[in-house]
Amino acid sequence: TIDWGQVLEQTGGSLETLRELVALFAVECPKLMRRMRDAITNNAPSELQQAAHTLKGSLQIFGVKRPASAAFRLETLGRDGDLTGAEEAWSALVTEIDGLMPMLAKVPES
Repeated sequence: TIDWGQVLEQTGGSLETLRELVALFAVECPKLMRRMRDAITNNAPSELQQAAHTLKGSLQIFGVKRPASAAFRLETLGRDGDLTGAEEAWSALVTEIDGLMPMLAKVPES
């Protein structure tokens, strides 16, 4: 779940800023997911690390621990240069992101 009060506090109490962040995430998340998928497919650990790190930071804004943790797992695999387990970690991240996106669509009105 998303604690919208906490997220709103982090955005300085501005619903407009919060909506902009959600809209930006909706655009950037699929791009980062493609970069990570490609990095796993092409055995490119540093690319995986960078994309997963960026996604993790974006997820932390929304205070969602499980998706951020799943991204961190991929970031760690990339940093370590060993993509053993990347497919499993990727599947976990996809599941978390699939669950998150509908929640992000429910930004409070006030």
